[in-house]
Amino acid sequence: MSAPTTLEAPRFLPVYFDTLDERALDALPMLAPGFRFSFLWSDEGGAREFTGGLDEFHGYLDQRQAEGQRHHIDVGTREGQVEVVLGHTTRYGARLGNFTFAVWLDAEGRAERLFSGRTERFGKVDIAADTDGETTPASLLPQFLGTLDERPMDVLPMLAPGMEFAVLWSDESGVHEFAGELDEYHGYLEQREPEGQLHHLAVTPRSGRTEVTLGYTTRYGAELGTFTMWVQADDQERVQRFFAGRTLSFSGIWS
Repeated sequence: MSAPTTLEAPRFLPVYFDTLDERALDALPMLAPGFRFSFLWSDEGGAREFTGGLDEFHGYLDQRQAEGQRHHIDVGTREGQVEVVLGHTTRYGARLGNFTFAVWLDAEGRAERLFSGRTERFGKVDIAADTDGETTPASLLPQFLGTLDERPMDVLPMLAPGMEFAVLWSDESGVHEFAGELDEYHGYLEQREPEGQLHHLAVTPRSGRTEVTLGYTTRYGAELGTFTMWVQADDQERVQRFFAGRTLSFSGIWS
């Protein structure tokens, strides 16, 4: 059996985060004309989304409480003109939350789209504590989401005891969140409308026992939205923690 291929490291997002953390307005020249973004997150104030173009991005920057805040990339990769990462934020060294972040780049290396999902659900947990530095293609997430599409209840044996999760998404009725442990996940599965729905994975890196993906969902072939997701596996390759964020802001970009 051949060794798994090592994936290319992200190049744009490390520079973007350093710039955002040090001099936020200096990140604006890194954005392409016609730039669009969607940032989903949850905290003690509830689940929210910022989305739009350059004007809305200025508004997002204006409302940030950025003093002392830093972004740290834990797992990530670049494929073509797309990068996706999993990371965490800190303020003066104290953890704030975990995030996924994806960027689509134009031919000049500027961001055409930014998409992020952020949660404080997992507190101070080091999601990528066992990362060994090598980034390879994901294995658990494709299996987990493929099973969810074909036989949703068959994912339950893939979950570790004490599993924790958060699912954050926006649609025409607003921003929603499901979060909790196994009992709450049963409730999440029961309220889903999975008929005809499939997950399509575009970028899927893994480091240690942690995986992250960028992809999109369809129902009977029609796009529903773009999502990012990360999963942390236990030592038996069961899902110990996961987070998913989905937006309708980028529907239609994958066709």
